[in-house]
Amino acid sequence: MPIQHLSIVGTGLIGGSIALAVKQYISNCQISAYDSDPSAIEAALRLKAIDRSVPLAQIGAGADLTILCTPVGQFERVLREIAPTLSAGTILTDVGSTKRSITKLAAELLPPGVEFIASHPMAGSEKRGMDAAHADLFQRAVCMIMPKPTTPEVAAGLVEAFWTKLGMHVRRLLPEQHDQIVARISHLPQVMAMALTAIQSEETLAYAGKGFKDTTRIAGSSAPLWLDILKDNREEVLSALSLLREELDGFERHLIAGDEPALLQWLSTAAEKRRNVGLQT
Repeated sequence: MPIQHLSIVGTGLIGGSIALAVKQYISNCQISAYDSDPSAIEAALRLKAIDRSVPLAQIGAGADLTILCTPVGQFERVLREIAPTLSAGTILTDVGSTKRSITKLAAELLPPGVEFIASHPMAGSEKRGMDAAHADLFQRAVCMIMPKPTTPEVAAGLVEAFWTKLGMHVRRLLPEQHDQIVARISHLPQVMAMALTAIQSEETLAYAGKGFKDTTRIAGSSAPLWLDILKDNREEVLSALSLLREELDGFERHLIAGDEPALLQWLSTAAEKRRNVGLQT
């Protein structure tokens, strides 16, 4: 079923990029949007990313698909506000960085007949807002979707086809799998980038080159946004931190002992894994 009417809640970097990508890659699709910040909606209208602004209470009316693009910490408030307005047959998804909590909230708050299929496009930037959005943000990136066992295939297929049209490689998995994976490949790297930045002084930062800037680029991301994510995925982030400590402890032992073969093996294994990133998509 082609998507003819899309609704977006939140026109920041991700919501705005979705709108621009739809305008470029999906023909004849009307886009309605809501944002609590009037300037964000004004920017989306100015850039012709959306066709109309609607109140939150009307966001799902007539839409083939509605996407929640707010920070994780706002999901409960938004779901509580829109749930009474949604009718049977509505398909709802999101772009949040954690999945167990919103899947549970959706099951508790959404009326019968409204299908919620969690999504997480693995694309983004440390930049924020509609002005940082661009249509090719999702090209060749991975999107994880989490249909429930009871989700009709027609609904799951619509969400999968939507992300595919935006240029993404779609993978289906469980919310628990998702939260464990992103703790290791997204949430822990965010913490590490911030930790690496935190230990620097003004003097050392004055000498920082491209390697340091590339490694810590995401440390410039929104602190309140990441606070919500890390709180929501606390147990999996703690588990990932434990794995990292074990790895660093092993490296430290090799370095103290001056064990060159072990150090070379450690470095080579990591380098090989890094070279293979993205080759499986």
